[in-house]
Amino acid sequence: MKEFLINFYPIIHKSVIAMSVITGLIVLKNYKSITSRYFIYFLCYVLLFELIASYPRYAIRFGLQDYIKDTLFEKNFWVYNICWSIGSTIFFSWYFYNNIKSLMSKRIIKYVTVLFLFFSCGYMLFSFNNFMATNAKPILLSHVFIIIICALLYFLEMLNSEKLLNFYKTLSFYVATGIFIWMIIETPLIFFDRYSTKSDMDYVVLKWTIRLLINVFMYSLFTFALIYCRPKHD
Repeated sequence: MKEFLINFYPIIHKSVIAMSVITGLIVLKNYKSITSRYFIYFLCYVLLFELIASYPRYAIRFGLQDYIKDTLFEKNFWVYNICWSIGSTIFFSWYFYNNIKSLMSKRIIKYVTVLFLFFSCGYMLFSFNNFMATNAKPILLSHVFIIIICALLYFLEMLNSEKLLNFYKTLSFYVATGIFIWMIIETPLIFFDRYSTKSDMDYVVLKWTIRLLINVFMYSLFTFALIYCRPKHD
């Protein structure tokens, strides 16, 4: 299993993202709402930064690792800290803000997102080395909290409105479900990072197996939703 994850995890992970991107671009013309179209653009953004984040592998493959060795760019944590922990928080906050009608819920999303941005900027300013070279857990946990709050506010409004009658026909429902389940499963792994060492390879294999499965699930769900919910249901 260890050898399988080392050799095929990056390929499978990027392939399921690429699958959702290609599907989204094919059906893009069928979607009229701004949030649906920008969700497809967001998937393109995710694939792009995943490719960029693979630069340590490229460096090793082409014998360029000495140029980044012992620098802040030796690891790719900074890419995920910027593009996923911060970037996806901004996107999903905007996405749910525009898919929710409740003014109270909109205010909550707006205020927590602004606070998150100030906090992230402060963390980058005062803990720059940690931000560049490690998994910035304070930002990551804040990111998880905000996206879960956004998804819960969306589900709460759906349960108290007529949207409940046709929830399975809307793209936003599958987006909320996919990212919510992903966050619920992924978040506990953050607290066990200290066990992710070469001395405990059983846990390392378990962690990356779980991540592979939830990534395949989420992006496959997005792919299905983009096809199923296209034009007449959008």
